[in-house]
Amino acid sequence: MAPPSLISYIREELRAGYSWQQIRDYLLRYHYPAQAVDGAYQELSRPAAQVKPVNREKAAVAIAIVFVLLLGSGFTVYLIATPGAGPIVLGIKASLSRTSFEPGDAVKVLYSLDNPEKGVLIDTEVKFELFSLRDELIGSGSEKVALKDKFSGEKTLPLSGDALPGSYYVKVSALHPDGKSTSTANFNIESVQEQIRNIAEEQCPATCDDQNKCTRDTCGRETGFSCRHEVIDPCCGDGICSSAENYETCLSDCDAPSNAPPDAEEDAFGEKSIFEKIDIIGDIAKRDYEKAARMCRDIEILTYQNTCFTKAAVQSGKLEGCDPVVDERSKDDCFFDFAIGRLDAKICEKVVKETRRDQCYMEFVTKGDYTVCGKLANRYLKQSCDSLSQLSTFDPGNINASQFNVTALGFETEEEFREYIKNMDFGSSVES
Repeated sequence: MAPPSLISYIREELRAGYSWQQIRDYLLRYHYPAQAVDGAYQELSRPAAQVKPVNREKAAVAIAIVFVLLLGSGFTVYLIATPGAGPIVLGIKASLSRTSFEPGDAVKVLYSLDNPEKGVLIDTEVKFELFSLRDELIGSGSEKVALKDKFSGEKTLPLSGDALPGSYYVKVSALHPDGKSTSTANFNIESVQEQIRNIAEEQCPATCDDQNKCTRDTCGRETGFSCRHEVIDPCCGDGICSSAENYETCLSDCDAPSNAPPDAEEDAFGEKSIFEKIDIIGDIAKRDYEKAARMCRDIEILTYQNTCFTKAAVQSGKLEGCDPVVDERSKDDCFFDFAIGRLDAKICEKVVKETRRDQCYMEFVTKGDYTVCGKLANRYLKQSCDSLSQLSTFDPGNINASQFNVTALGFETEEEFREYIKNMDFGSSVES
């Protein structure tokens, strides 16, 4: 048996003056099975006693849902109210200036009309209606157009300040003596909190850099606004000397052969800056720390030499790599970089200067590690760390809403306030 909602829809369209062939063509165009469509028509053709009564309220809701699903993408529907030879079918297209609104906003509807009988004046009434998915009318308006050729216009319809969040659609109808044409477009009504949350969800992090030169870091709509790291292969700097690399093209990964000239590797640096050279030595340290350390010793300027030792220590994971660094400040920097680079907060305690040591610990606090709070020397930083630690264990589900004036905060009920608190993001990550 055909679905009652489909039978009801066909019955209503026949009563409105559309021919069976027009209705059938329309339903088949939007992928309704021919068997179901023809079966529904046969049900209507039976004697009245054989046709089961249809729950009109359920049918109306079902038809509304079918129409919204079919018309939601904004396609134009051409329906002719008066059957007969040679009716004029106006083209109509509706769209919206945007698809998301707040209660109290104004919905700007953009529309265009096309008269196929160029030059023939057609007095047209354009009707605008805003509906919920249950076909509840929430706003309307109309205007007159004397249509000869093509016409584009816009109409603004206000939304009530108490309009409920949800999905809606606008229906634009062109009424004229020969019939009617309609077009629809969907939109959403969102609360302020929903809009803020949606905007936050459609933003990439401040950076997607994973500190790995052998990955391609991307983020955007195509990645769902989350970071994507694609491995680059082959990659100079991954510690693997591939068949496509040699010491001249990638000294980071490849050693010079035994028969190469004594200065072959030094010559491979070419015209690179001292900072590029240190980066390459750091990559070499991943696979051969002793070789990297020897290269660092060959750097004559002490400041760059210390930077090189630090880079080699971090990249190799060998803390003793900081031992060759002579002056205290540079050695503190080496321990600091090692702790952060190897994610080991215990190394911070090796930093001699108190303020620099606190700074090292705070790097871990901002990443949500509150186990270091007791090691902070600065009492203000320690208080901040303790506060963040308490906030990280805050349970919004156990909040006592009676302690707050929820009405003054903009909520109608305590339950609404609790739900809002529950959905807030109390993540432990804090920007420094």
